[in-house]
Amino acid sequence: MARALRVSPPSALDHLSQLENLGLVSRHRGKTRLTARGRQTLAEDVRHHRIAEGMFSRLGLSPQDACVAAREVDHALSHRTVEWLCAAEGHPSTCPHGAPIRTCAALPRAE
Repeated sequence: MARALRVSPPSALDHLSQLENLGLVSRHRGKTRLTARGRQTLAEDVRHHRIAEGMFSRLGLSPQDACVAAREVDHALSHRTVEWLCAAEGHPSTCPHGAPIRTCAALPRAE
């Protein structure tokens, strides 16, 4: 994992420990897995990204440039703002790359 992220093994372990403390991953016997909360967070992040991509694409950016622009704002947008953008865009069902955009109701809510 450290090699894939291009960080030192201690840095990778530190990141994993932080994710585990947040309840996003669990580690057991050398294996790391997303928790239900981690899967929900990932699904929400992917949805936010795809909605932002669509917005930038409709502003005239190519799908590749829209993806880059979306990455720049992915974590800056609140859930509420993303919902406003989604509604303003007519609740798109796919991103510029053709990948599906899950609806709000389709996202599981972690307790």
